[in-house]
Amino acid sequence: LGFGFGEEEEEEEEEEEEEEDTRAMTPAKVEKCRAILQKARELKVKGRLISELFELLPTRKQMPDYYREIANPVDFKSISASLKKAGGYASVWDFLISVELMFSNAQVYNEKDSQIFKDAEAMRKAIRAALEKTFPGHPYPEPMSVYEQDQCVEPDWRPKKKKLTVVMSGNKSGKGAALKVTMQGAARCGNCINCLERSRKQRCLDAQMRQNAQEGHEGAQIASEGKNASGVRIEIYWPPEDIFYKGKIVGFDPKMCAHEIQYDNGDVETMELWRKEEQVKRAKN
Repeated sequence: LGFGFGEEEEEEEEEEEEEEDTRAMTPAKVEKCRAILQKARELKVKGRLISELFELLPTRKQMPDYYREIANPVDFKSISASLKKAGGYASVWDFLISVELMFSNAQVYNEKDSQIFKDAEAMRKAIRAALEKTFPGHPYPEPMSVYEQDQCVEPDWRPKKKKLTVVMSGNKSGKGAALKVTMQGAARCGNCINCLERSRKQRCLDAQMRQNAQEGHEGAQIASEGKNASGVRIEIYWPPEDIFYKGKIVGFDPKMCAHEIQYDNGDVETMELWRKEEQVKRAKN
């Protein structure tokens, strides 16, 4: 193979390779799923354990109307039993489908302003938060999507190996000139945990945040200001009480792309405001 260098030449070659499919459930993943489930089961709001009515469904005799309306009833105990059983769930996604089915069932059967509806929303949020910490980047089924067969298929979400562009170019200095090879990859911020710990093989958090901002998510638009967002007053939605809590951004952690919020009631919380499940807006006063 020869190259002529009388004139400037450039050749590009791109290669993208998918990661090995690791969907199968393993004992280690089962334990992690149990821990995720436990986060919702132990969730309390103002001292009230909100999972109690989700632990074990009433019998058909006790609530015949429920079983006429809900085709596939599921509760915490049945999900937990499936996790204990060999071959109970084929993947983490299958486990999440059951979890979301439980929440969707509750919200289909109960009125939107009922406490059970709000409790389901609060526990869904807890599950999603625990999922992101345990399996970063793993998708969660959208509410009510579990009733559509095509929506229950796991999406192609797993990260791909970094895309490299190989640029080979010569110059006009004549024969014998050095061949310049440049490796170009996808942009990374270099500051977040996914960039700093490359073994995680997860997409840059800053890139995810900016994508959500471009798609119109107000929390992501605020979060993309980074440390410059300090002092901004915001409102954050809390499903169990169906209200927005006001607070002020007082700090920023670039490693986690997370902001520290000081609420007007004195509470302090660190949040990834840019996550799609977070409902955030600028406070009017």
